[in-house]
Amino acid sequence: MSWSPAPWSDALRNLWKYRELILFPAIASVILKDESTADRWQSRLLLGFLAGFSIAFVTSWLRWLGLISDLGFKGAFAGFHGRTGYSLMLAFVTYLCVDRCFADKRRLPIWLVASLICLSNLFMVNDGRTGQLAFLLLIPWVTLRYLGARWSLVSIVSLPLILSVSVIAVPSNMDRFNASFEQWESFQEGKANAGDALRLTYWSRTIEDLKSDDLLIGRGTGSYRFVNGRSKHSLMHEALLPTDNPHNEFLMILSQQGLIGLGMLLVIGILHWRVSSLSPANMQWHVKGLLMVFGFGCLFNCMLLDNLEGHFYVLMVVAFGAVPRHYRAMSD
Repeated sequence: MSWSPAPWSDALRNLWKYRELILFPAIASVILKDESTADRWQSRLLLGFLAGFSIAFVTSWLRWLGLISDLGFKGAFAGFHGRTGYSLMLAFVTYLCVDRCFADKRRLPIWLVASLICLSNLFMVNDGRTGQLAFLLLIPWVTLRYLGARWSLVSIVSLPLILSVSVIAVPSNMDRFNASFEQWESFQEGKANAGDALRLTYWSRTIEDLKSDDLLIGRGTGSYRFVNGRSKHSLMHEALLPTDNPHNEFLMILSQQGLIGLGMLLVIGILHWRVSSLSPANMQWHVKGLLMVFGFGCLFNCMLLDNLEGHFYVLMVVAFGAVPRHYRAMSD
């Protein structure tokens, strides 16, 4: 913030959007303070999230069935939030249901039905492509755990076919992907009119605007909107819509905190991946699956910057034990 050209009010507002990174150690210190009760509280944290998400999930179906109005919510039948955040959480919840199909044979019919209902909502009701693609990336992860490397490789090769079937079978998905191709062509023609064309333009402009002097420490917290002139009242380019972020978390951090900040962001993910290996086997796989989903989402959106997605990440890494249990001895 000290070297940001943005007003202090803008810098503080941007810093506040990353408050979940401060909440993370606070939540972890409460949940994991006593090792004898840590597992119980982690389960409660997960069940609390699932209970809250189930309300959004049911609301999504009710909106799609026309039983309730859209109530002014954003996104196509995306519960209470935009389709991006909802689809990302739904992708992870669907992954958990599919995982239980393999892990809990006694309740296989229940988990199979739950998986099918979640898949139907993910690919037929909601049209958030981030969650759809993120779930497809988790298919090899599940097959690697339960069926081995050979079947995991088969699933990787099959991903284009699975994606094609989902696009062809669901008209809304076909419309979304056709729009993406049209927007890609618009971007190549220098026309940033909507959707992916805007996202690609934001990416390219962010990279172009970075100077060599900015690469190490960036331009400072809150500088993105100020430097690029993309506030609600000022546009850098007449073809661009207002935005305060480049729709890519890695570029956002690189722009504002430079290579040092980007390196620290990657270190957080790497440490969560490594520390999760100290957790029980099922939790290890879930944390790593979460990191894969969230990292993929950060390529197309500022997931930590966004309120819903950022807090979802923090809650889940605590719930699945991506924090060292021995931290209390260190703090003492």
